[in-house]
Amino acid sequence: MGTYLQKTNSSPSSQRQFTISTWVKVCREGGDKYIWSMRVDDNNWIGFRFATNGCVILQIYDSGSTTGQLQSNAFFRDFGSWYHFVVRVNTNDGTADDRLRIYVNGTQLTSFSTRTNLPSGYDIPITGNFQVATSPYSSQYNSNSLDGYLTDFNYCDNYSYAPTSFGETDSTTGEWKPKVDLTGVSYGNNGFRLKFENAAALGTDTSGNSNTLTVNNAGTNAQTKDTADNNFATMNPSIATQGQTPTYSKGNTIVTSTSNGSYGASALSTFAIDSGKWYWETKITGDRNNGIAIGLADATWAVGSATDSWFGNTNLNGYAFQFTNGGQKKVDNGTGTSYGTQIAVNDILGTAYDADNNTITWYINGSSQGQAFSSMRDITFVPASYGYYNTQWEFNFGNPAFTIASGNADANGHGNFEYAVPSGYYALCTKNI
Repeated sequence: MGTYLQKTNSSPSSQRQFTISTWVKVCREGGDKYIWSMRVDDNNWIGFRFATNGCVILQIYDSGSTTGQLQSNAFFRDFGSWYHFVVRVNTNDGTADDRLRIYVNGTQLTSFSTRTNLPSGYDIPITGNFQVATSPYSSQYNSNSLDGYLTDFNYCDNYSYAPTSFGETDSTTGEWKPKVDLTGVSYGNNGFRLKFENAAALGTDTSGNSNTLTVNNAGTNAQTKDTADNNFATMNPSIATQGQTPTYSKGNTIVTSTSNGSYGASALSTFAIDSGKWYWETKITGDRNNGIAIGLADATWAVGSATDSWFGNTNLNGYAFQFTNGGQKKVDNGTGTSYGTQIAVNDILGTAYDADNNTITWYINGSSQGQAFSSMRDITFVPASYGYYNTQWEFNFGNPAFTIASGNADANGHGNFEYAVPSGYYALCTKNI
């Protein structure tokens, strides 16, 4: 069951005009994953979702049939980046194509595989509940929720705003980024702003309306450091492996292998590294036997092109480096040599990779195991893992999947780690990059 938020709508300021803006980091394709929805009942609603193939669909359902719809030709399959979606509705607009509008990262979508324009002056069925990150169908609240991250969610009841009200182009990087100050944005009767800053009450409305939403199925560690203005690395489910494929959860920070056949399953991160000094932590849960490992792999090597894992190839010639469960270090799939202590269930392994000097050091529960490798190849590497049977790796690039007891940031104040970040090393996130 995924996390979702919900509130009962009071009398809306308008059923004909509103704007919804939010930043989304999607975690995978497959099934309808709703970013938001509003409803009267199961036969009368509006919803905005990722479809199975990665496109987005804005749909209005009235008396059991579709009365308005936009289905994009564009696909949104980058699991390592944030998207800014703005849905702008105004059924009083004299131009039929402008009654429903979708913007992505400040640019309006204009190419659709399906376009059904709403009638002029149409009242959209929104007088029941508002759901954030789940379906308009009551039977699917627990099952058809968004698989991803959300930040800075704005619902502006009776106002039509361009995306420039919520985002802007960074003058240095040229990238679209969130505006911190939304002065000039109004919210109407039902509107709200969710900044998700209060871990104990993620549904807190900061618009001034006090339209707080109820949080459902939050579980532990529902709040993360990973936001649109500071994107952290996660693991990447879009990279296929030969043999077994792991499962991904908790925003692609947990990688689980359930293989009991001839192959294990490997995973690579969304961020590649070619310079700087970087630190991340990985907690091992489940079965720790049968050739598990963490390490670095060549970012350009096609995973699964020869074998089932990034270190399973004996001909990589120094393009993969690993620390195994038996307390050994290996280059590629060569012979292991003694290094450190054996990895135990619930150990937290720290990786300190110096891409400037081509060295790597591992830590177990905060204790250095000594420098494992020096004079590594000067190429672009990517954090990697390998698991077998019921291995579960829980990654923390500064955005932890597991509960942190102490809390340590890097020298720039970024990330949340269990153990102190080694001097000169940093969390793998865009503000540090």
